[in-house]
Amino acid sequence: MELDFGVLASIHPDGHPYASRIGLALANCCTPMSLISELAHHTGALQAEAKCSILLGNVASKGNPLTQARMSLICHARFLEHGTKQDAELRQSFVAQRPTSKVYAGFSDFHVVLFDVLRVDINGGFGKAYQFSARDWQDAMNS
Repeated sequence: MELDFGVLASIHPDGHPYASRIGLALANCCTPMSLISELAHHTGALQAEAKCSILLGNVASKGNPLTQARMSLICHARFLEHGTKQDAELRQSFVAQRPTSKVYAGFSDFHVVLFDVLRVDINGGFGKAYQFSARDWQDAMNS
């Protein structure tokens, strides 16, 4: 399953769930990351409440999408401080993995956000549901 894009689910400051599609890349081989703008609703949501999830999975053009595999990463969002060495390195890494992000990666309103994976829920289709720990995720990503 690719980590190019995902659907980020967060809790909007008004208390309602909020979902949006975000671009993703990997930091340090197993931590999902994104570049998100101050203008995006999910930025304020994550700054107010770091608990979130990211839904991964592509929907095939044919067949029932509910029978296709998908994965939910249960995460804690962590914003990096602008101008730090880690911020600069991970922005560069994001652009290397997602070259089209070069257009906005340097904008001052964009933040590097790391999504620390706490748990992984996999749905392989009807009757195929599995749960994995953060350690299982790291081991799988490192292999």
